[in-house]
Amino acid sequence: MAFSHGQEVARLLEQVDQKDINVIKRWLGIVAAWSGCVYTAGNGGSAANASHLAAHLNECGIKAICLSDNLVRFSAIANDINYEQAFALQLKGLPLGRNDSVVVLSCSGDSPNVLRLLEFAQKANVTIRIGLLGFSGGQALHLCDLSIVLDSRDYGAIEDCHSAIIHAIRKALLTNGH
Repeated sequence: MAFSHGQEVARLLEQVDQKDINVIKRWLGIVAAWSGCVYTAGNGGSAANASHLAAHLNECGIKAICLSDNLVRFSAIANDINYEQAFALQLKGLPLGRNDSVVVLSCSGDSPNVLRLLEFAQKANVTIRIGLLGFSGGQALHLCDLSIVLDSRDYGAIEDCHSAIIHAIRKALLTNGH
């Protein structure tokens, strides 16, 4: 069983093009040069990966905030207003704009709160919306400017590959600077 998981992870990683990692690295570097902020978000295992990405971006000198990390704010919005708005409304009132970026991680690409975040970012004229997605990208694919889509329905394998992609982005940022 574990071996088949490893085979699926290997198969998915073969789909990832280093050029896509370099394009993401370049865009994140632009956000840093503009003194912008990268906002990351995801649910479940993707929330852990969103936090992981924000930590590595901060390590690389890029301001990043994971919207999945503020459990108090997230749950207050989800409970008092609407779960679908739990990410987007965290950005309400912030000077969000062209200097910033949103990176979403979603296995299905169809999580309503992720989609509302991408729509909010689009209306706020966020320069680049990036998706690390699975399945066929879902609706998020059409709301992102740049995506890496892992063609699988295996949540665990997708999440493991997203973690590997995060490490590849970190390595590219540290190796070549931004």
